[in-house]
Amino acid sequence: MLEEQELNMNIQDNNHEYSKYPIKKSNIIDVLKEEYLICCLEFIPELSNIFCKAYKVKRNNSDNTNLYALVYTKSLPLRLSVIDNLKHNPINNIISPIDYGIVKISETNMEQFVVILEKPSIISLDEYSKEHGPFSAEFITDIILIPICQILQVLHSFGIVHGNINPKNIYIDTDNKKIVLGDCVNGNTGFAQNIIYESLERAECNPMITKGDGAEHTDYFALGVTCLYLFFGHDFNVTESDDLVNQRFMYGSYKIYTRGRSIAMSIRPLIKGLVNDDLETRWQFQEIMDWYNRKQLSVVDNEDIDSNHNIMFNNNYYPNLRSLAYNMHQNWEKAKAFLKEEVLLKWLEMNSKSQQVVKLEKLLKPKIYGTGTGDKDEIIIKALCILDQYAPIRLQDCAVSLDALGVLIAYALSEKANSYVDNIRRIINMSIWNEFTELDYTEEKARELLMHLSRAKYAINKPGIGFGVERCLYELNPNLPCQSPLIAEEYITSVYELLLCIEKKAEQSSTFVIDRHIAAFLAANLGMDQRLNYKDYNKVSKRFLDHDAITILIMMAIAQEKYKIYKLSNLSAIVVEMLLPLLEMVGNYKRRQALHNNLNNQIPRGDFIKLLNIIIDTSYLELDRKEMELAEQQLASINEQIKELHDEKQCYVKGYKLGLKLCAVLSYLSCAITFIILIITKF
Repeated sequence: MLEEQELNMNIQDNNHEYSKYPIKKSNIIDVLKEEYLICCLEFIPELSNIFCKAYKVKRNNSDNTNLYALVYTKSLPLRLSVIDNLKHNPINNIISPIDYGIVKISETNMEQFVVILEKPSIISLDEYSKEHGPFSAEFITDIILIPICQILQVLHSFGIVHGNINPKNIYIDTDNKKIVLGDCVNGNTGFAQNIIYESLERAECNPMITKGDGAEHTDYFALGVTCLYLFFGHDFNVTESDDLVNQRFMYGSYKIYTRGRSIAMSIRPLIKGLVNDDLETRWQFQEIMDWYNRKQLSVVDNEDIDSNHNIMFNNNYYPNLRSLAYNMHQNWEKAKAFLKEEVLLKWLEMNSKSQQVVKLEKLLKPKIYGTGTGDKDEIIIKALCILDQYAPIRLQDCAVSLDALGVLIAYALSEKANSYVDNIRRIINMSIWNEFTELDYTEEKARELLMHLSRAKYAINKPGIGFGVERCLYELNPNLPCQSPLIAEEYITSVYELLLCIEKKAEQSSTFVIDRHIAAFLAANLGMDQRLNYKDYNKVSKRFLDHDAITILIMMAIAQEKYKIYKLSNLSAIVVEMLLPLLEMVGNYKRRQALHNNLNNQIPRGDFIKLLNIIIDTSYLELDRKEMELAEQQLASINEQIKELHDEKQCYVKGYKLGLKLCAVLSYLSCAITFIILIITKF
């Protein structure tokens, strides 16, 4: 028998639990920690997006009217570590969370994650610029640039990228010219950021939620464009458009934004250093401070021209590889035909692009280099990566940063966007990850990212409960609450909470089931692999393996033991109900009924380990198997006899042989009788 301590509790270390960020739940509707009243009727549209809705907040015993709450959408991941970090380590002159928690919101009748912030009573830099701009180089440098750099230096030291630096999210006190940086927790990094302020590798992401966490240079590019906006004032005149990203790829962001207009020599090196499309030479904190302290710095020319000879694709000429790669992505099918030709390789050779030539030849000429051909789309993805090493993963209508796959799958499932789900599945199944983790990720971040992707790849193609796209969702979003529609009103972030919640649901409804989301959440948070990390897995009869009921039973047993919740009688009843169809595999009626009774007797105890013991005890199955084998042998023998009787030819042969034998016997008998009569007559 399996004892409780025999359960293999060697569950993998994982980041799925909220142990680092304990989140308190409020007992009062629309009130956080009995202190902050969320005014659901006072919606703030300008601070809201698909990740969260903003509402005004009233605080007990306070006249502060600038407080507001961000109420987050349950179906999308949030920047929990950033929220927690900024709450406990507030940074001067940046809007940081005052408090956070889980509150039941009256508008949705659901528990949701809430963050309390305070909007500054001063005006935005955008408003100030419209009244007083354009500004001098000295004003931009001393009042705007250096204070924001100092804020960013502290923020980046915590490993946080702001992602939303622009004039509308920077505030200025008109009296003392003090600068306050707006919040960075109202969605994933850069979601609310206008593409004008995004570097090219982020501006092309599609959909916009797939920009990823970004890096420090992301903030400095946005700061450079902000300085340019302040310098030109009303004449900045750059608007978001479908062609803006393409123009920036073609001619460089600096050239497109300045449009040939002169910039004061005192600030030109700064702008060129920041509004720089080359990640490796873009200025950051140290270069800015060196320039500010009048140190001589060289500035790389931003005009991204790879050669004096443009390359032609789709009847258009492109001056550099990045613009070519971008437009190949926009014309996916034509890119396939283009790569079959040798025009690109010849152009690269002619322009001394030896590194790209070698990589592309290995990719496009597998017979020569002994490399696999792979999927055609995968070849294009790798080719575009070779041409533009900074770009996101491009696949048909998707352009997604590797670390944003989790956000994309959450968005796709919540919006039922199946095309995105298909693209995610293909990207995860392709062997392209390492090529996209070499540049923008630290070694630790790359290792963590590859671990989650490996687990997602393992799970996404398996159809059984606890796997599939739902499991992939939780592997790539470790802090996402359980998305099961059966517990939609609850905000469940741990296995412990989930067990208590579904036990209560099972008590309220006899028809409650454990769906794929609940199973996937359990499996991901317990770090379970295909064998469920259960050392006595092989004791389970092979006739029961790969059945959802067994998978759920083992998960429940491990979870119950780990979290010390020993009486889950209502859940036990549900699992036993799921196990009943398996009992039909037991041929002997009395034995099947006895097994059924044993399982039912354990329901009041709510002990999944005891239930598992009954299933693991295979003695009844072994006896049933032997009886079944004997019965099958007897049946086979009878069937063979019946078959022979129905075969006319064999019946004739057997009858003929039997007749001969009978004739022989009769002949011998006649001879014997004749012999006896002769003897009697003679004597």
